[in-house]
Amino acid sequence: MMGGVGKSIHRTLNVLVVDDHGTFRTFVHDILMSEGLTVHETRNEKEALAAFSSGSYDLMLLDFKWPDINDTDVLESVREDSPETVVVVITGYNDINLALIFSSLMQKNA
Repeated sequence: MMGGVGKSIHRTLNVLVVDDHGTFRTFVHDILMSEGLTVHETRNEKEALAAFSSGSYDLMLLDFKWPDINDTDVLESVREDSPETVVVVITGYNDINLALIFSSLMQKNA
């Protein structure tokens, strides 16, 4: 075989879980780790932005609707500074307006 043809290249994906609920973060962390991913956890907007300034992530799971925090700031900052990062917004709230806000932001920054 020529120069690695047929060999698979394996790279561990780096995931950032951003959620203010510790039980949920631990649950997601354990599942993703069992699949061989590298997982980092943050509890709030400030920690999430600090994590992005000191490392790179392939995927971010972002909780929406934290108390007293503008979640769109985190999303906009990540989309601007790390456009290759896939962002999945999660929420326990059933509000179509939230979906429309994030859909608009994702389209704008795509």
